[in-house]
Amino acid sequence: MNVTLFNTGRLYQRDGQWIGYARLASLAPDFRTHLVAFCDHSRMVDGVVTIRGDVTDDSVLRAYDAGGYGAADYEVQRTLAKATFDAVEKARTERAP
Repeated sequence: MNVTLFNTGRLYQRDGQWIGYARLASLAPDFRTHLVAFCDHSRMVDGVVTIRGDVTDDSVLRAYDAGGYGAADYEVQRTLAKATFDAVEKARTERAP
């Protein structure tokens, strides 16, 4: 699973709000609509959003903030949560003084 990690800068934790996401599928007929699983590591919230257009940090955050997300398949969410946790720990280590 190819996970993208970003920090919103919102202070849900001392070092911000970490969110990981992965595109699950691009839907026909135009393949410009995407199902994206996300994991908000900082708030322990996860789900799946539908994004029309480019999948970016901003588009994932907008869809998440809008609250229209559903539950992800257990295995998908478990895999994403582990990958996000590992990426956050790596980012924190790299930022440490």
